[in-house]
Amino acid sequence: MNNTETRRAGGEAPSAPATKPRMNRREAAAYITGKYGFRQSHRTMEALPVPYLVVNGQALYEVADLDTYAQAKLAGASRRMGRGATARSAAI
Repeated sequence: MNNTETRRAGGEAPSAPATKPRMNRREAAAYITGKYGFRQSHRTMEALPVPYLVVNGQALYEVADLDTYAQAKLAGASRRMGRGATARSAAI
């Protein structure tokens, strides 16, 4: 078989695992949004203080670095209560 026939017969490339060890900016933004629940844009990823590798001109983020960043962001978030929350909790 030649290369064209192999591509036709073989179908698509095998799918990647759900969590890859390295992700590009779009995948990293989707990972943070899906796992931690706060929206993250792939364009914002460029400015974040998260280390990345550049391979063939593409930024690749390590999953461990993304987890560290997201957990630190959540840990530093302020906790708030709605208006009248103390009055409602006192009545309960």
